[in-house]
Amino acid sequence: MEGNNTTTTKEYIEKHIEYVRKHLAIFIALLRARSIKHDDSKLQEPEFSLWCKMDEEPRYEYGSDKYIEKMKRHAKVFNLHYKNNRHHPEHFSELGILGMNLVDIIEMLCDWLGYKEKLSVKEAIDIVDKQMKRYNFSEDLSAIIKNTLIDYFSVLKGFEDESSLFYKMPYDLLKELGFEEITCIKNLKKEGNIVDILA
Repeated sequence: MEGNNTTTTKEYIEKHIEYVRKHLAIFIALLRARSIKHDDSKLQEPEFSLWCKMDEEPRYEYGSDKYIEKMKRHAKVFNLHYKNNRHHPEHFSELGILGMNLVDIIEMLCDWLGYKEKLSVKEAIDIVDKQMKRYNFSEDLSAIIKNTLIDYFSVLKGFEDESSLFYKMPYDLLKELGFEEITCIKNLKKEGNIVDILA
C-alpha cells in the first residue's frame, strides 16, 4: 500500500511539473514572438518617414529633459508608435499600466534597457527609476520591476553567486537563449553591464 501511495505521489508531482512546463512554454513563445517583432512598425510607413524626420535633430540622452522636449515636438510619431505597440503604457490610453499584462511589462523593461548596446548597472537603475516615476507605478510594481532588473538582467562586477539564474540554467537552454558557451557568462560578469539574453 505504501509503495502505491509513493508511486501515486510521484506521478502527481511529475504531472504537475509537466503542466507547469506547458504553461511556461506558452510564455516563452510569447516573449520570443515579441523579440522577433519588437518595434517592427518603426520600419514601416507612415512611422518610418516620421522617425527619419525626427532624427534630423540631435539625439539626446534617454529620459533627459531635452529628450522629453524632443518627444513633445514630435508627438505625432510617438502617438502613432504607441498605438501600434502594446509594450508602451500609452497604448492603453487612460488605463496606462493597468491595461498591460506581464509580457507587455517584460518587453517594456527590455525596451528601456535597449536604447544602447551596453548599460552600466547604475545607468540601467537610473533609467528604470525615471520611467517608474514618469508613469507613476505603484510601490509594489516598482519593486518587482527593479528586482527583475537586478536578478535577471544585471551582471555585477565581482558578483560571485554561483546560485544565480544563469548558473542554474541547463546548458541547452542557455544555448537556445543565444549563449554559445557558459564561460561567456563569467566573462560578461566582470564587465558590469546589462546582458541581453534574448537570441
